[in-house]
Amino acid sequence: ADPLVAAGPLRVLAVASVLVSVAVLAAQAWLLRPGGTGDTVLDRSVLLLRGPLAATVRARAALTAAGGIGIPLLVLCLLAEPHPPAAAIRALAALGAALVVRGELAGRTLFFRSMTSPRMPGIPR
Repeated sequence: ADPLVAAGPLRVLAVASVLVSVAVLAAQAWLLRPGGTGDTVLDRSVLLLRGPLAATVRARAALTAAGGIGIPLLVLCLLAEPHPPAAAIRALAALGAALVVRGELAGRTLFFRSMTSPRMPGIPR
């Protein structure tokens, strides 16, 4: 058997990916929930995320769900087969990683584009 396919670490990575991705999506859903956060500065950022940046928010969620949850679950299903297809598993793992990285880059973009400041920097309070 191919050591990559037979190795337990691949299963552990797939499960870890699912758990982390679910946590990321849950945190995003909590932040964007109706009713606000109670923090006026954060709520201004949330308004940007719900409004002009909503398409990027949806893209990040889709990339995270596909690359961090869907593909790892598919890999786990393939690993359960008696003779798992090593080439397919490698390709799926690479695709999943690429999708997750792209989703995280979208997350970084969202972070910097949605930051609001209560005052201009450098002005004394």
